[in-house]
Amino acid sequence: MKLYREEWMKILDFLENNDQDFKLFSINYDSEYWFYATALGDSVEISNAKFHEKSCSIPKPRKIGIEEFSMAYPLYKQYTSGVPGIRYKMQKRKIYNSSYIIALIHEIIDDYYYRFSNILQK
Repeated sequence: MKLYREEWMKILDFLENNDQDFKLFSINYDSEYWFYATALGDSVEISNAKFHEKSCSIPKPRKIGIEEFSMAYPLYKQYTSGVPGIRYKMQKRKIYNSSYIIALIHEIIDDYYYRFSNILQK
């Protein structure tokens, strides 16, 4: 399996320098639910939102490592493009934290490239 180290490091670096909640991302509806993510060494810990009232229900913190992230990352563009069956494909691959991974990719990596490309165009 290919490990997406550069993308994973962008997420870890962002989380180390920013204390914030993240909104769940869906192409089908506007989610009202938030979660908190923080970098812990070489993994990400997901827990209930700290700064928003409408929090996901996360009874105990979840950990995401580079392996699980690397299984979800290549499916992100298909998910955001609305390709049918992507959620099922993620479940089949045992990507249990796909909702949180998708939200982090959307907020950190996609937003990073969007901002960077806008700077280059000016």
